Amino acid sequence: MSLKSAPPSPIGSGPEAQPGRPTTPYRQPARPPHRVLAVDAATGEARRVWGFPRGDAGFDDGGGSGGGGGARCAFAGPQGLAVEAATNILYAADTDHHAVRRVDLTSGAVTTVGGNGTQGYDYGAGKAGAAQRLPSPWDLAIANLPAGAGGRSLVVAMAGTHQLWALPLGAADAPTVPAGLAATHWTVSSGTGREAPRDARTAASTCWAPPSLLVADSESSSVRSMALGVAYPSRALVGGEDLLADNLFAFGDEDGRGGRARLQHPLAVAAATDGSGVAYVADSYNHKVKRLDVAGGAVASWVGAAKPGATDGAGSRAGFWEPGGLALSPDGATLYVADTNNGAIRRVDTASGSVTTLGVGGIGALLAASGGGAISGGLSPDARGT
Repeated sequence: MSLKSAPPSPIGSGPEAQPGRPTTPYRQPARPPHRVLAVDAATGEARRVWGFPRGDAGFDDGGGSGGGGGARCAFAGPQGLAVEAATNILYAADTDHHAVRRVDLTSGAVTTVGGNGTQGYDYGAGKAGAAQRLPSPWDLAIANLPAGAGGRSLVVAMAGTHQLWALPLGAADAPTVPAGLAATHWTVSSGTGREAPRDARTAASTCWAPPSLLVADSESSSVRSMALGVAYPSRALVGGEDLLADNLFAFGDEDGRGGRARLQHPLAVAAATDGSGVAYVADSYNHKVKRLDVAGGAVASWVGAAKPGATDGAGSRAGFWEPGGLALSPDGATLYVADTNNGAIRRVDTASGSVTTLGVGGIGALLAASGGGAISGGLSPDARGT
């Protein structure tokens, strides 16, 4: 399991874990954490760490490569992660560096596959490597796009332009090497850049759910499905308001189907890969994790109450404080939740809805989780696809 961003305080213990004492970089911008961590979820031990504690080495590693290994590589406000078990590669959205980084989990080597540390304002993409400036990449997912759109690709939610971009990765059994990725051209997968629900503007998170991509569209307070390879791929599953496409204020806390359901600033979505058609949504401002029936287009409160809290328990007895990241275990039995403002990682039994706090000792308040090929933020695959 992979986790990202670690301020120097214990997880789930001490005053940092209590409401009223936020520990995230959003609440403490002067000294944000800038690390990517690989953590063993079973033991809570940090296995590998990449990046400087405060990101104060800049974009480069000091040698002009924009990459490096371990602590030689600097990150700035990394957000989404995508892990591919078959290749043992992790991709990280290095958001404040406006770059996407590739981490070889075997060797620890870090390389940059897009961006150069400067924010881009390009709505058309089309360039490669450092020549392609990226507009605040926020989250990522590895998805099988149609052959004409690049095939197996890294899909990235670009918060700066409200678009989805894609970088072809090559076949799974013959993946493109880092040097080749740096020469591979980026493409726009979805979105014109206009800030509206119908454009599936994605400042949050996505996940690959064959043959669709699920998008937690935070500012329109909706979850959308991107049916890949068709003329009009985007449709709202729950929340938002498609009839008034410019309405970004259709939010609330209501269970239900389609546009009758209400979310408030969902930051992550994670889909089961067992064909059940179930996905989970981090409904951040409602302090809940909700359960989504992808095929039926219905969402229901699952764990958490409609107010900040930090208690363990089942269902509404559990407390969260603006959960911001989700990751399912490979077997689907456990959902990991980045309980952002509590500075904790929570573990939810998907069968019972029982919530416990993962004690990751000594490596800080982790802000997002990714495992089993899932992603830390709002891009997620829907195993049934709709």
